[in-house]
Amino acid sequence: MKKRQREYELRYARLNKDIWNAKTNRRRVKRVSATPKWANSKAIRGFYAKAARLTAQTGIKHVVDHVVPLQGKNVCGLHVENNLRVVTEKVNLEKFNKFKD
Repeated sequence: MKKRQREYELRYARLNKDIWNAKTNRRRVKRVSATPKWANSKAIRGFYAKAARLTAQTGIKHVVDHVVPLQGKNVCGLHVENNLRVVTEKVNLEKFNKFKD
């Protein structure tokens, strides 16, 4: 990648953290084909914006969690708005890929 393009991307990522985080996560999720075509991408981006806003307001890292894990042992969820929630990073790391029914 050219140096100028990389600098632009880094600047864009710093200025648009919620959009950049949503984009990065979408790319990761595509590998496991968990995003259906009917997913509401605007609503999904809202979760990433909320996580960034809460992190800035509280100083505690917040992340977007999949209620039903994308790659769980017994069940796999989708990357859709009704399977997302904003939680602290600590809560998300404790949960890992487990699903409680």
